[in-house]
Amino acid sequence: LGKSLNNAGNTAGNATDASGSLHYVRIEFGRLVLSGVGSGTTIENIQVSYAGKGAAFEINGGTFNARYLVSYACGGPSDFYITEGYTGKLQHLLAYRHPYFGAKSFTPPNALAGVFIENNPNDTTRTPYTYPVISNLTVPGPNGQAGSKAGYSDTLSIRPAALITTGNARFRIRNSLFLGFPEGAWY
Repeated sequence: LGKSLNNAGNTAGNATDASGSLHYVRIEFGRLVLSGVGSGTTIENIQVSYAGKGAAFEINGGTFNARYLVSYACGGPSDFYITEGYTGKLQHLLAYRHPYFGAKSFTPPNALAGVFIENNPNDTTRTPYTYPVISNLTVPGPNGQAGSKAGYSDTLSIRPAALITTGNARFRIRNSLFLGFPEGAWY
């Protein structure tokens, strides 16, 4: 929990806030939540495996840059959930969706996605706008493999896609690959 900018109540935060550093960290059966973390923070070479009901990497505002992030067999609605005015750069990300895992929950709502980007879930006009710059992202989905949860197919109550954007979010995605989601790459 840093002191940087976000659009959920801290629009006057310190963009260069330093919340420490994470290098070569492996998290299993948990998730990494970064809220209001500033650009003085170092986040690199992190793997989150078998995350529970939430996103493997939940980014709530902030201005930090991160690279070499891996989400493996996430059990939540998305591997990377980016919201509340995050404006940093993310490089070399992998979101591997295992066919046996993945369930919709309340955050983000009604989704099964590799990456979910939204501005603010309560007010889409809040600033700073969510605006990640993402490079070298790979999101392989379950591709209907034996054992895939039914939620990965198109239903009225869920949005299955490698990338979901909503709520007035802005973003740039470069040199990236989305595959293996039965209903589409981008929703």
